[in-house]
Amino acid sequence: KMISVVVPVYNNNKQLNKFFRAIEDQTLDSNLFEVIVVDNGSIIKPKYKPNSFKLKIVNCSNLGSYSARNEGISQSVGDYIAFTDSDCIPDINWLKNIFKHINNNKKPDIISGDIHYIFQEKKPNIYEIYDTVFGFGQEALYKKNASVTANLIVRKEMFGRVGPFKTNKFSGSDTEWVKLAVKNNAKFIFVPEIIIKHPARKSFHELLIREKRLY
Repeated sequence: KMISVVVPVYNNNKQLNKFFRAIEDQTLDSNLFEVIVVDNGSIIKPKYKPNSFKLKIVNCSNLGSYSARNEGISQSVGDYIAFTDSDCIPDINWLKNIFKHINNNKKPDIISGDIHYIFQEKKPNIYEIYDTVFGFGQEALYKKNASVTANLIVRKEMFGRVGPFKTNKFSGSDTEWVKLAVKNNAKFIFVPEIIIKHPARKSFHELLIREKRLY
């Protein structure tokens, strides 16, 4: 089974380069995965020359991360799609642990992985603490048959069964899609050792951007 990693990006090359470096360090054989970065109209286009993995950088003119993810799905060759975001840093064994779970006897249709917060300094500030309390809680979402795309793995054929992500909003289409897939009898599991690290929002301004998007 091959994995296609799909990452939408919009004006975030600094963080995206950190993501690429984390992908270079992955413990899974690079022949078993590809990375598809979907540029969603960035002013400075993402560029990267990988040392050890297959990379496609494609464009999506329809604005919104869900449009970009749908474009990434259409360009993918993997049996499973592993979604994450350009500001995320995959754990060194992220892909290896995904590969282990998609090749065991359980044959999941959807996997929700865990999200660990990282802080700018050793001690989190008040905004970072707020974000960790009210931000992503993948295990809690899993109990509600939902997951965010910061760490979501889907058997590609499920998009044929359920349809693509809805593109009429900028937040929430991922949890909505997973709930719909579970209603369509998708086998859904939560795996805490499939880990993505996400920087906690460190300022009021960053939190405000998130709340506006959710609203």
